[in-house]
Amino acid sequence: MSEPASDAGSPRTRVRAIVLHPSQPAAWLLPRSDGPVVPEFELPGRSWPGDASVFVRAVRDGLGLDVRLLRGVDERTGDDQVHRTTLVFVLRDAAGPVPPDGRWLGVGEAAGLADVAAVLGELAAGRTPVGRPPWRVRDWFGPAEEWIITSLSALGRAASGPIEQIRSAELSCVLRAPTADGDVYFKATARLPLFVDEGRVMATLSDLLPGHVPAPLAFDSQRRWMLLPDVGPKIGRDAPVEVRLDVIRTFARLQIRSAGSVDQLLAAGCFDRTPPWLARQATTGWLATVDLSRWLTGDEAAELRSAGTDLARRCAELSTLPVPCTVVHGDMHLGNVARGADGYVFFDWSDACVTHPFVDMIEIVLEDDATHRERLRDGYLAEWASFAPPAQLLRAWRLAEPLISFNQAISYASIESQQEAGTDRDGFSEATARWMRKLLDGCRRSPP
Repeated sequence: MSEPASDAGSPRTRVRAIVLHPSQPAAWLLPRSDGPVVPEFELPGRSWPGDASVFVRAVRDGLGLDVRLLRGVDERTGDDQVHRTTLVFVLRDAAGPVPPDGRWLGVGEAAGLADVAAVLGELAAGRTPVGRPPWRVRDWFGPAEEWIITSLSALGRAASGPIEQIRSAELSCVLRAPTADGDVYFKATARLPLFVDEGRVMATLSDLLPGHVPAPLAFDSQRRWMLLPDVGPKIGRDAPVEVRLDVIRTFARLQIRSAGSVDQLLAAGCFDRTPPWLARQATTGWLATVDLSRWLTGDEAAELRSAGTDLARRCAELSTLPVPCTVVHGDMHLGNVARGADGYVFFDWSDACVTHPFVDMIEIVLEDDATHRERLRDGYLAEWASFAPPAQLLRAWRLAEPLISFNQAISYASIESQQEAGTDRDGFSEATARWMRKLLDGCRRSPP
């Protein structure tokens, strides 16, 4: 593949592209006098391995191969300017054209390339490593695309062009199908201990909160698949504070509307992560049993373990205050919010649960600027004025603030424990440690 000219001083992504045959244990390699090599190419900027559309387009344009991205592994180096990653693709169609400068080679012929040989060995043996999501197996895409086409047909619609892969990450895979009535998005979600059946939950939420939660066009609970309409442009995490404030105040109003439907939300599959559940995790459950040394120093682990009683006391007092439990998104940041025709649209509900509403406000606790943080907090609390006076709401916030981080730490640790070895497990581990330290900081700054 020809490499684009790039400024030596600008960040760039160097990719090794392992392209698999759709049905045989073979990879498309470039023959060289000293042995076959994996095709490599370079892209400007830093590209995340899950950004499937970028890499699929690069392989199609540069190598002439129509592929799907299966998975990627970042190679951590000391070079801040060059991000290296190895990506595994699969050719979409066995009968598709293949450029003449490469060859399909099997396990024995690729023995000198350890990473290729390992991938082909898996295929030859029919092994699928524990924790690998279904969309990272090469024969998954055919049935998924057939389901999209069948579901659209049942809706009286049809794809007006090729189905494109948008995302392929540890937790989800997203495809896009163009139609005459606008793009439709297919999402497959991981089956994890604390992940809900997102299609079913969103169907219920879209009835309770119309215009603010997209209604699935179709969903398959058994396979955790769903079709969604285009929700509009994302707000994004770099939105100005005024927009962020408007979003969280809107979300508070939606939480208030959901307070009378807790039983319906639980029946739809939202997890019960109410204060009593969090208290159990702090005393006899997760915090009492997990090996904290995986993420923290010895002193930090001891401090966090001793905070369990404090966290349980916070949960108990929160339960006595007049702010009710509501729906909680579980990952409520502005990357999961879009600007729709009727206002803000909240999507990506895989962590949905029922608990104290303040536990959802990661957008506030992650704010580094103290002035902005207080402004966001006060604006959010103002929406709850009909439930309690300002002083009592502020008390509830101070009780809940460390629980925001506690809830996130539990979620990330659960995700990490289910990941395939050699994938982005380190990323989830780092996130778990970050939220644990945020929890410690919250307990220090906001005593009960």
